[in-house]
Amino acid sequence: MIVSWFNKPEDSAPAPVEESSVPTDETVVEVTSGEQQEGTEDCEEAEVSRSLALLSQAHQAISEARSLNELKDIRDKAEAARKYAQAAGMGLEIQNYAAEVKLRAERRAGKLLGKLKLHGGDRSDESASHRVTLSDIGVTKDQSSRWQLTAIVPEKEFERYVDTTRADCGEVTTAGLVRIARKIRSKKKNRSVNGVEADITNCVVINNVEQLTGDNKFSCIYVDPPWSGDGEGNDGLVRSLGELPIPTVAEDNAHLHIWATNATFSEAKQVLESWGFSYQACLICLNPDGQSTDYWIEAHEFLLLGIRGELPFAETTLNSWMRAVRESDGRAPERVRKIIERVSPGPYLELFGRNKVSGWTIYSTDIESDNIEVEEKSNEETDA
Repeated sequence: MIVSWFNKPEDSAPAPVEESSVPTDETVVEVTSGEQQEGTEDCEEAEVSRSLALLSQAHQAISEARSLNELKDIRDKAEAARKYAQAAGMGLEIQNYAAEVKLRAERRAGKLLGKLKLHGGDRSDESASHRVTLSDIGVTKDQSSRWQLTAIVPEKEFERYVDTTRADCGEVTTAGLVRIARKIRSKKKNRSVNGVEADITNCVVINNVEQLTGDNKFSCIYVDPPWSGDGEGNDGLVRSLGELPIPTVAEDNAHLHIWATNATFSEAKQVLESWGFSYQACLICLNPDGQSTDYWIEAHEFLLLGIRGELPFAETTLNSWMRAVRESDGRAPERVRKIIERVSPGPYLELFGRNKVSGWTIYSTDIESDNIEVEEKSNEETDA
């Protein structure tokens, strides 16, 4: 159960002085300016101490939280506390303490989101009998992306960021932590799964449709669309995917591999067919960390296979299922790419890729320029 650790209204501001509390001519008491200052400082110190005590309870609340709803509630209260401290002039110390609590809640929520691969729903409560979407708990997709990004920062680096920022009398912000996370992610992108430096000398990264429609043709196209996990709100994405010039860049004889869930299977098949491929089969990718639904616990994804023309499978002895767990940030497992390379000949094109891969052309806006933008502001977070 979440401890009630902050009881000020979210939109509260420093309380106005009550008219009755203003001394009248009959009640004026002469005090020295030093005594006035001392009394004010004592009150401010007491208020800061009380607020710090209330905020400190949030650390325990974060560790006890069992759902995204609880973590979102802690995060919102911490942000309200930060804004109140700023408006009340309570000092940078308590403002940063509240910001730290907010970041801790966001990081914990980001780990849950990444582990459960939530792009539109909350299945963190395994006993839930129905699916809860991100919108139900007031989390936007941008917030989900940012929180998952900050979650990749190791605990020691996070603590170092907070301590260093405080020592330098700076503001602890989501933007500052995101910058660190981006650097970490950039380093990881240039490494293979086992930690050995990957050969990416033959990798081509393109960031716009004009580059995609060059002279190159591809025999294998691999797609991990940014589906909404609950299957709702994908109509616009289907239209956007259908407008990509894949029929032009695909060879007359080609393979297409596209990821889907139960909720997005029909959309993936629709995209596949709109690009001129015919659906032939699918690879079932098992994930032991199942997600609660209204029916079966969903512990798998699909990799649909589309064929254009007459291009045979290079290897027909492989099973139609495999254990393949996504990375903590939602990336598709690299072992699936290895399977694709065994069954489909190149040249290879990946849409919405996040890593540079030797021998592949990657169509992505995520590698050279991040698609997660946190606009830095001195006094207020963009995702507040």
